Amino acid sequence: MIFLISLLAILQSFVGSYTVYAIYQRIQASKPVNDPYQMVHGTTANPPDIALIIFCIVLLIGLGFLVAKLRGFDAFLGVGIALEVVLAPIAAVRPIIGFIMRLVFKAEIDVSMYSYNEALDVVIGYLFYVNLDTDGEVSRVANFFTQLLICLPVIAGAAYCAYRLISGAANSCADDNPLTIYFWMMGSTFMPFLYCTIRKQPTEVITGFDPHYKFKNQYTGIEATTTSDDLLYPTVEARSAGWEHVSGGYTSAYTARFIFTILLSPVLLFTQAVGVIIAFISIFCPHIYSCYGMVDFDDVPVPFLQRILHFFFSFVIV
Repeated sequence: MIFLISLLAILQSFVGSYTVYAIYQRIQASKPVNDPYQMVHGTTANPPDIALIIFCIVLLIGLGFLVAKLRGFDAFLGVGIALEVVLAPIAAVRPIIGFIMRLVFKAEIDVSMYSYNEALDVVIGYLFYVNLDTDGEVSRVANFFTQLLICLPVIAGAAYCAYRLISGAANSCADDNPLTIYFWMMGSTFMPFLYCTIRKQPTEVITGFDPHYKFKNQYTGIEATTTSDDLLYPTVEARSAGWEHVSGGYTSAYTARFIFTILLSPVLLFTQAVGVIIAFISIFCPHIYSCYGMVDFDDVPVPFLQRILHFFFSFVIV
């Protein structure tokens, strides 16, 4: 399997690199010419034909589809294809790095996307086709690379989305398309959610149980209510008839960590950068325990202050 994927990766790199080059040449050709020599004599080369670029993009999508199917992207096939298209120019390098990691770290070659547990395992496994097999236990070195390569870029994306959203609101959205504002709004929420998920911080918590159920038929608009101490949800037949659950059952609320991550994402960009430095220092300092995930605060001194310290900088003092 890895041999077949490597052959496809070589083809992906060739087509992807040419596509990037062709698009760049088309963009350069569309710019106004300011050079007097070029204005008189013209350029020496014609940009690639747009039809050829479209063919290359379609070919990249087809190659991405093959690789995604080989790697088991069944439920998230579109995501797998999109990632393969974006990474196509460097596709040939990925199996080589994976082979080096197999020699250096004794990692196992694994092309399946459903064999990984930790965030670092998922990223490394997807990019380089190897399974680090951490078994849920992250070493200090793995923690450092997780914060550097995963946590920091994700919170940077959240901070950028928040910045664009705030700047757009400050300008009364006059210079921005409403669709763009919506994109930044969704990004400023989704990226903090992803950041909390990577750090294993719960984003929702169950707050209670509401025995008063309400159902509504989306076709007829008829509403029905009932009371029950058990969980009630429409059956398959009821859903096919248009009935949907509106309210009732377990109630939940967003956690304080998730809300503060959304509100403080620009600040967390800088604190996470400091946390990366501390994660590197903690490799050599046993009294500093850096961990991107949750820790047991009952085992550390001054738990309340350590919770704040860990939220911003991802480490505690032990």
